[in-house]
Amino acid sequence: MAIEKLRKLLILALKEIQPDLRKEEFKIFNTLVKEVKGQFKLDIDSFHGINHWKRVRRIGLYIAERTGADTLIMSLFSVVHDSQRESEDL
Repeated sequence: MAIEKLRKLLILALKEIQPDLRKEEFKIFNTLVKEVKGQFKLDIDSFHGINHWKRVRRIGLYIAERTGADTLIMSLFSVVHDSQRESEDL
């Protein structure tokens, strides 16, 4: 039951993370999030969890819009940059 609740919360969070991605980009992004989430060693609600991914994405998209960087790459980076983290140590 806890897994289903977590799944629903993640779906809601994902909708907040990527509302501006085009349809194909959304599919790629969603697939990556599922993969990262499946092997993420920390609590998904930890400092480096999904809320952190959203913060990094927001900053990345801000930079991308001003520099012409690829927004899909920025979005994907927001998820993978801490994906192998094993502790909250900064």
